Amino acid sequence: SKWSLAAFKQRLLREVGEARASEVWRRVDDIVVKTMIGVESIMVEGMQEYLPSYARGEPNRQCFQVFGFDVMLDSDAKPWLLEVNLDPALKTDSRLDLRVKSGM
Repeated sequence: SKWSLAAFKQRLLREVGEARASEVWRRVDDIVVKTMIGVESIMVEGMQEYLPSYARGEPNRQCFQVFGFDVMLDSDAKPWLLEVNLDPALKTDSRLDLRVKSGM
């Protein structure tokens, strides 16, 4: 089932407490940062190939990319990266989808 991030954060806080919930989000942040560091060189190569202005050293004002990180928490509330979606679906099939995705 789908949850809004706010609803999930409330449930996590209720189930594991404030200290552990904060640690979970710190670990999720760490996963996201380390994943992006791991693909930085590939992303730079792609930008140099497909964005001539970037290859010339000019700031990139032409595009952005949305990534979808799928993270699962195990029974100890340890986050595990399942996959990263390069183009996550932004289609809205329900009111919850609209509420969650319209903020982007």
